[in-house]
Amino acid sequence: MLIGLIIAILFGTSGGPESEFVSSIPHLQREIRKNVTDDARKEELLALVKVYEKTIKKSQKEARKLKKRADKAAADKNVSRNEFLREYDYYYNSRERLLASLIGYRMLFQEQITEEEVLLIYESAIFTSKKERRKDNKQNEKAEEKLHKFFEDINDIVVKHIDDPKKTELIVGYLNDFKNTVFAFVDDAHDLNIQRQIMLDNKNATRKELEALYERSSQLRYRASREYAKMREEIIRNTNEREWKAINKELKVFLKS
Repeated sequence: MLIGLIIAILFGTSGGPESEFVSSIPHLQREIRKNVTDDARKEELLALVKVYEKTIKKSQKEARKLKKRADKAAADKNVSRNEFLREYDYYYNSRERLLASLIGYRMLFQEQITEEEVLLIYESAIFTSKKERRKDNKQNEKAEEKLHKFFEDINDIVVKHIDDPKKTELIVGYLNDFKNTVFAFVDDAHDLNIQRQIMLDNKNATRKELEALYERSSQLRYRASREYAKMREEIIRNTNEREWKAINKELKVFLKS
């Protein structure tokens, strides 16, 4: 979807903002059973992981419905900029609520596990983690290539379907401005991804540190959605129904990426 390519770079292959300390460790329940010797804490940690995973599953179900609504609004020429943004904000606000819950679970998890146990669990997971990071890097490269291809394709669509040279030049200009903005966001996303990994590895990360990290990613999504809405509005203003349908067909590919 709209920020999907940016957020894919921002959070890697682990599934977006719902990827946090607990879900970042492969086979976590197995590792807890193997490395936590205190039976009472072991059961508490396993129960916490189950609740955590249930929370993510429920949130993802809600997010799919909201995303469908948001994509429908984006495609409708008669939906205003404010209406469009309202639908996308519903979607992103649902993810913000999820993040708040996950930070709470992270704090509970940290209270119940020792430094030694964390090291044992990470030692077992380190090979998989390295493989995942290599996979993340490749997917990041593919995401950026996909972005370049999108802007090439949509420029071709504009030139093909808009007969007025002045309007063509105007819309291509809006698209180029948005492209530059997106790639500036990608640079921010790379830095955030590095900071996120540092936070995931830190058993003693504070709530304040986690909230600050996710606030940065929230601001990135907010800015990107506003820039997209501005571009969309200008394209609608300078196209007729036939031209908008042709361009919007390509925009849908971007939104669902």
